Amino acid sequence: MGQLEYTYNRRRTGFKCVDCAYDSQLESNMIVHCKTRQHGVVGPSVAIDAYIESQKAEGPKSVIITLGYLCWNTRAISVEGVLALKEEADRLRCMGNIPFICVIDNGSTDGTYDAILAAFGGQLPPEVFLSRLPENRGISHARNHIIRFALACGSKYTLFMDGDIEVVPLSTYTMMRYLECHARVGVIGAYSSNCSEHRNFCAKVLTEIPESRIHVDIRVAWTQYGLFRTALFEKGVEFDESGPFGQPGWGYEDDDLHYQIVRAGYENRYFGGMCYLHRALHSSWGSLKRDGVDLEKMFTARKDYLLQKWRKLGADAGILKLVEAQRLPRA
Repeated sequence: MGQLEYTYNRRRTGFKCVDCAYDSQLESNMIVHCKTRQHGVVGPSVAIDAYIESQKAEGPKSVIITLGYLCWNTRAISVEGVLALKEEADRLRCMGNIPFICVIDNGSTDGTYDAILAAFGGQLPPEVFLSRLPENRGISHARNHIIRFALACGSKYTLFMDGDIEVVPLSTYTMMRYLECHARVGVIGAYSSNCSEHRNFCAKVLTEIPESRIHVDIRVAWTQYGLFRTALFEKGVEFDESGPFGQPGWGYEDDDLHYQIVRAGYENRYFGGMCYLHRALHSSWGSLKRDGVDLEKMFTARKDYLLQKWRKLGADAGILKLVEAQRLPRA
């Protein structure tokens, strides 16, 4: 059996399994859980340079891919995240593909845009696009800018990643390979609960997504860390900017996108087993409060809008009932 990696997702509550929702204060309980269910088992680590060399001959070539990064008031973290994404783009290029990076600063007031520009010495590389929106008009509006950029570049795939998250090396390439092999899958994303604010608990590389770690039970599009077929957007799938989705806030725009993806005839999947660096969970909440947004009212308005929209469009009543029961997560 391979190495157990349950400990890399250790958080305040103790130990958390990387393949399911099980957690425990006791490491001994976690060991028993993982061994009896074959959870948290990974193979030997892979040298990044050696893997890149092997894929120069074997992997997909000349694929245009946009790496989208959405920032809002997380200056220091976002700078490191963009630089990590630049390194990921260099890896993709070494393996024969054509990467672009699209960074959208969603009206930050903490100097995020200037700090990212300064990190490149004031001169952006030709593959990096950086845009500062004059104000925060909501997540949907900002992410639609990434979609338009990807379409203009002729990208086959589009990565969405939030500005307080750092990419796991080779994960975009590995997700791309997964989509290349699964024509009906419209998006493959990393399970959002498998994250840590501590770098030493996070995956150092991702070179495989086993089918045993693929899940379809959570009905949200994986916009926090996920790779999408740009063909979806060519078919008219996009982030809804109507009603509360066109205002600053958080929640349910990714549920809405999931329903659109399914309606377009594609599957929405996610995978476990990879812990990624997420250093400012719910980072937008503080900025929203400072801007006078009532989080509870904002969350409820977005949920009610989603329910009303998709009831009219005939979405599964049982699924919508589960959505109706959801409450604002704890910070």
